[in-house]
Amino acid sequence: MPTVIAPPSRVHDIAHSERTPTPLRAQRHTLHGMQTWVALPKSAEETAPAFHHHAASLPQQRCNGFGYGRTPAAPTARNRRSRCSPAR
Repeated sequence: MPTVIAPPSRVHDIAHSERTPTPLRAQRHTLHGMQTWVALPKSAEETAPAFHHHAASLPQQRCNGFGYGRTPAAPTARNRRSRCSPAR
């Protein structure tokens, strides 16, 4: 893997991607977890990176019989509300 030296103004960037291999995506398989990233507003783009682990404090959702965690910071995407309801 090549070494990339970031310019001084970009040393705090986090660029990371993990992708499921194509053969695995072509068949049904279990998703054991999901991690999402939300872009910062332009005014905060040059701040130092941070990570916050919320463990079981996030509300649980159920959709099509499956339960999953969801952060309340992003209940909509592209002005569309989730069709999933909170788990009971």
